[in-house]
Amino acid sequence: MRTTRVITTAAAALMLAFQANTAAAGEPDIKKADELKAQAVQLFDQPARWMEAARLLEKSVEYRDAADAEIHASLMTAAGIWMSSGEYSRAYRTARRAGENAHARGAVQDAAHSFISAAAVAAQLGRTGDAEELMERARLLAASPLLNQQERNHILARDMQFVAVRG
Repeated sequence: MRTTRVITTAAAALMLAFQANTAAAGEPDIKKADELKAQAVQLFDQPARWMEAARLLEKSVEYRDAADAEIHASLMTAAGIWMSSGEYSRAYRTARRAGENAHARGAVQDAAHSFISAAAVAAQLGRTGDAEELMERARLLAASPLLNQQERNHILARDMQFVAVRG
């Protein structure tokens, strides 16, 4: 019960923070966000320009409303690019940011998977405390009544893989 209250309070605080960031940045500009994302996508077949693509994806989310699910998708794509480019610290921060966004929007499954991805990168960076914290958050989200059994099992399977690798 206490854990549920803590998660609910944290989610509410995060949503307010995201709304404040969006309000501070001005009105969302979906057209600009989509243009930046399209520019990034055009670079996907050019490995030498992947980091530029990741930066464009991260920039595109600044023009979206905090409740826009595309923020999560763009950030996770950018995190994958950072990871592939060997930019592990950026991959960690970006995946964690994606998880926070999804969590604030109530996208439980996306949040859990993003936290697991960020935890894996944190572990590679030797940030054991961060990795453990993120895995615990993913486990708590897996217990959400908003998930069906298949979604829950998928999260828990990734958790088991993480534990097996960390061994």
